[in-house]
Amino acid sequence: MVLLLILACTAAATSLGRIYDEEGIDVSLLLDFERSLVSPSGKYVMECVRSDTETSRAAKFIVYSNDEVREEMHEAKRLVYLRFSNFIFWDPNPEVSRIWVYDGDTGTYFVQEMNGEWMYYSFYEASEFERYPEEIDYPELLKSLRPRIFK
Repeated sequence: MVLLLILACTAAATSLGRIYDEEGIDVSLLLDFERSLVSPSGKYVMECVRSDTETSRAAKFIVYSNDEVREEMHEAKRLVYLRFSNFIFWDPNPEVSRIWVYDGDTGTYFVQEMNGEWMYYSFYEASEFERYPEEIDYPELLKSLRPRIFK
């Protein structure tokens, strides 16, 4: 679900498993349809799956345990629509299991596993999700992907 879907990666360079776009951003950290992403803690794997509606092309992420069982742990509550720029990625901090979603349609939010529950937090008052904790800042990857929006 990087649903800019790194289909824009055609002009990307690679280095040691990393994929860099023309601006030097490591897009291998972004979820897309081609590969799954392991969380920094190693506990989870996230995949992007198509979830089209009758009127729109869409996708969502699903989180699985990163073991032999590969149990489904969480399925996204909200679809991202492919006509917009979208980015989905793990927070780089291995101490938390947090997924960041930049949705070009509805805004930015994150999903965090806390005591077995996957909680949704939004940066916007009008969201149906919980308001994010003030001490959490936008990650550097998001700032580099959308520097005019996230400073």
